[in-house]
Amino acid sequence: MAIGRLLGFFFLVGWATGEVVLEKAETVGLASFQHAASTSEVVCHPDGIHVLSSSRDNCVRLWELKTGKLIRRFTEEGCGDMWGIRFIKEGKEFLAASSSNKVYRFEVATGRVLRTYSHPDDAYRIALHPDGKHFVATGDGNIAILWELETGKKIRQFAGHTSDVYSAIIAEDGKKLITGSSDDTIKQWDLETGECLKTLKEKPKYDDVFTLAASPDRKQFAVVSDDHHVRVFDSISLEEIWKVKLKQEGQVVAWAPNGKWVATASDDGHLYLLNANDGKVVRKIKTAGSSHTPVTFSNDSTMLISGGDWILHLHDVVTGERIKPGMGFSGHLRAYDAVAIGMGGQKIYTASDSVVTVTVRGDSEGSMTVNLPGGVVAMGLSNDGRLLAVGCEQGQILIFETEGFTKVHQLKGASGINALDFSLTGSRLVVAGRRGAVSVWAVPTSKKIRDLTGHRETVNDVALLDGGEQVMTVADDKTLRVWSVGTGREQFSINIENDDPEDFLLMDDGRTLLVSGKKKNLYGRILPKIEKREIQHPGEVERLVLLLGDEDYQIREKAMMALAEFGREVIPLIEEVKTRDPEVRARLAGVRGVMQGGLTKDEFKVLKTFDDNISGVAADPQGRFWVGRLGEKGVARIVIGVVDHKKREVKVSQTLQTNHGCSSLVFSPDGSHLGSLNPDGTVTLYRVQVD
Repeated sequence: MAIGRLLGFFFLVGWATGEVVLEKAETVGLASFQHAASTSEVVCHPDGIHVLSSSRDNCVRLWELKTGKLIRRFTEEGCGDMWGIRFIKEGKEFLAASSSNKVYRFEVATGRVLRTYSHPDDAYRIALHPDGKHFVATGDGNIAILWELETGKKIRQFAGHTSDVYSAIIAEDGKKLITGSSDDTIKQWDLETGECLKTLKEKPKYDDVFTLAASPDRKQFAVVSDDHHVRVFDSISLEEIWKVKLKQEGQVVAWAPNGKWVATASDDGHLYLLNANDGKVVRKIKTAGSSHTPVTFSNDSTMLISGGDWILHLHDVVTGERIKPGMGFSGHLRAYDAVAIGMGGQKIYTASDSVVTVTVRGDSEGSMTVNLPGGVVAMGLSNDGRLLAVGCEQGQILIFETEGFTKVHQLKGASGINALDFSLTGSRLVVAGRRGAVSVWAVPTSKKIRDLTGHRETVNDVALLDGGEQVMTVADDKTLRVWSVGTGREQFSINIENDDPEDFLLMDDGRTLLVSGKKKNLYGRILPKIEKREIQHPGEVERLVLLLGDEDYQIREKAMMALAEFGREVIPLIEEVKTRDPEVRARLAGVRGVMQGGLTKDEFKVLKTFDDNISGVAADPQGRFWVGRLGEKGVARIVIGVVDHKKREVKVSQTLQTNHGCSSLVFSPDGSHLGSLNPDGTVTLYRVQVD
């Protein structure tokens, strides 16, 4: 959660006064072949220098094989998960099957979509015709479709499977189509007529037939299925040539370009290199991390390339050893769990499982790692950047001094911590998490001040307000609430019935509240901007208070606004004015609400609807602008906006595309830098410039 804390009373840089520029400063954690979700398929470029991989993060990525460097990311709005991929046009273009019921044709050099081919349902895999003019796409809907590449014309469809068609190959110089399905069968088709020529069934069943791979001469093909077997068949007769059983199921099979080997990735955590002639195991290679799914050979058959833990892995075929790419190995297998950005962007604090890493930019020797007693789920810096609070999954809350990174406090909260926040002075810390748990702590004494009970489900975001005397929360019970720390009572609650609120931000001393959830709406309320003015003489406050009882509505309204313009400093003076008029007392409460940005149900509403899901909102600490995450996974963008107080609306000024996607956003306490925690296991640091 982010709160824009301002000097003075209200200060907002309107868009007319300047433009926000996010300048990329550094990407931390970047190594080779990192994706933002699990990989689907891997194919080598004809040049032997690059490799293409598709992923469930809505992207296809082109990499330099030797270094692991990302060359280009390919995606299209609404494309969904990317599955089967094949290079065409001598590697100048490629086809990508997707869960958006389309096959996309991309230009490699530019990333442009040249054409789309509509499938009745999810498209899974692609088989290329040897004439280079046609291809077959498989998918949901129990069919495979033959397309004309240039025109996008649907030539023929192959119907006969009773469940999803997972994979296909074209054999016998383009005369036969062979398909594998989740209906436990393999079918051979006449490509010219669409007639089903043969159906292979096994007793016991093959179970799901996941992938097929043709030999280089197309005379044979390999099959991997859910019954833990790899098999090789004759492409014409469909006679089984050999089969070998794995300990656990394999999902993808590949045939080496030199024709000597068949490879598969098994759920037992190994790659198997099999002799293509008889199926004997030539080499068993232990995979890094968990089980790998896609597997392919390099063009020269010297490497096996597999996808596991969202990362591509290279293995030497002869030795089985993992080949280290030029950019090195990833320091961790998936995304970081939490991030905080130090003052001036000088330090980056990242957490992965139970390890916190302090990266000092420009000083590798000053960087360090610290092992903690449990997995880290939340981090937050104090407003002066001096303290870092770290929340662990079992309920431990550790507070470190950032200078030297020494532990100064240890608290024990409820398990399942989800969010935490310091008060403005750093003297209090609020912690929230699962089962509605919210607790407020005194930092200097490490003692709990109070538990706040009332939420029925997980609390997603939390903040201390009003000098640490109030707490704001949003939770999975679809409510936003404000609490009194002094009494522990709920002061205010709003139901957000049509969404699941996850993040909120406050700007302009609470006059701007934005709430994001899991859908396309940005909720909140914006109060008019008030220009602060000085009190001219002591009697002025008393005179205005007494005018609140005037019979003339306009006089009362002008008096209320005049009092509000003095700012919060006037509140003690208001309290000293003696009046028995209940209407005056009620209007004084209204004045305090205006000054403090009080909430009302009428003011809270949908402020803007986006074309994609908006979430992860954060406020620039100086109150100049706000940011959020638009979209999900590897295609998420950073949206930058401002607040128009006159029109009481939010405006989007910029949408920033990024090769790494975005999971969450956090500012340094001084607002000089913005950190993006990314789903591909990296953190991107941006310098903030406001012209």
